[in-house]
Amino acid sequence: MKKILKYLAVLIAILFLFILFDTGNGIKVKPVKITSQQPDYASVQAEASAILKKLISIKTIRGNEIAAVNYLRNLLAEEGIQADVYTSAPGRANLVAEIRVEGDSEGIILTNHLDVVEADPGEWSLDAFSGIEKDGYIYGRGALDMKGMAVMQLMTMILVKRQTKNLQALMVPNL
Repeated sequence: MKKILKYLAVLIAILFLFILFDTGNGIKVKPVKITSQQPDYASVQAEASAILKKLISIKTIRGNEIAAVNYLRNLLAEEGIQADVYTSAPGRANLVAEIRVEGDSEGIILTNHLDVVEADPGEWSLDAFSGIEKDGYIYGRGALDMKGMAVMQLMTMILVKRQTKNLQALMVPNL
């Protein structure tokens, strides 16, 4: 899980640099009202690990993303985050979730994919779809590409929703 948190930190740093250099104006600092209590990161890690294990266990081999999408959509709904599902073919689906704010602000797009390629059991020392945790690592098809990233993105949205009272303050205005 430490690796996942490191990847999340790198993703946030890249996003920060993109905003800083792409806008030409840099980032305008706005006060953001965060809830008084910081999250219990051990609990967040446990929650993210459980979600990743479940997501890995959903076999999305070159399709069947609909099962994984519905699982993630239900998690988002529990947090009060609107998410819509768009299907392109039987079993193939895309999830679009957003935390809405008022005004003329732009959002951030996080993209991902949930399908995986086949897993030859002879090439795996553990069940590729078990999501088993061993020696501090979670194993399974998609753990790094890209279900692990999907969980990082999901947890980012959930934590923003849980911790931020004034979401409007987080938005970057149209430039």
